[in-house]
Amino acid sequence: AGMGSKMSGVATGWWKGTDGKFKYEISDEGMKLVDKEWKFGDKGKLGDFIEHPELFKAYPEFKDMAFEVGQKTDKYIASFNPNTSTLKINPSAIKSGDEGILDVIIHEIQHAVQNKEGFAPGSNPTFAAEEALTKLAEKIYSMPHSKTKLEAQDLYFQLRNNKDDFGQYMYLRSPGEIEANIVSARRKLSDEM
Repeated sequence: AGMGSKMSGVATGWWKGTDGKFKYEISDEGMKLVDKEWKFGDKGKLGDFIEHPELFKAYPEFKDMAFEVGQKTDKYIASFNPNTSTLKINPSAIKSGDEGILDVIIHEIQHAVQNKEGFAPGSNPTFAAEEALTKLAEKIYSMPHSKTKLEAQDLYFQLRNNKDDFGQYMYLRSPGEIEANIVSARRKLSDEM
């Protein structure tokens, strides 16, 4: 008998993600913030702000990834822009100090990995809501006129009217966000776990 995907991941370090692609975990044990004062609006390279020997060994180009310290007024805590390969963080929105900042940075770095490797991407609440509402509208449009179609239209308008809550719900359930949240949660675990 063969090992299941969870057991083979434990034995080899490789596992198959929900997107059907094989993945390997990189140790975050040596990850830390560079000792420097962060100022809102600072820009530089990721390697100017963090040390992460294993990440930079596996993805040397990430050391030169654009990095920005956002403004207090930024809408999101952090983001990774795949079009510009820029990681942006708003440290004032993170209440758990350096450890929280590292958790947020590794979450966003995972989105950079997803982008580079062609894995399921991250999202944001606005995009997640729009994507789901568009798919629902297309499904409703293709339905024959019926009571079910009218009920589906009502559901569509209820979701659209509660787009912020619906977007947050869909965002937290997107495969790329789930994966990035797991990476962030596992950051503090030892390599043996």
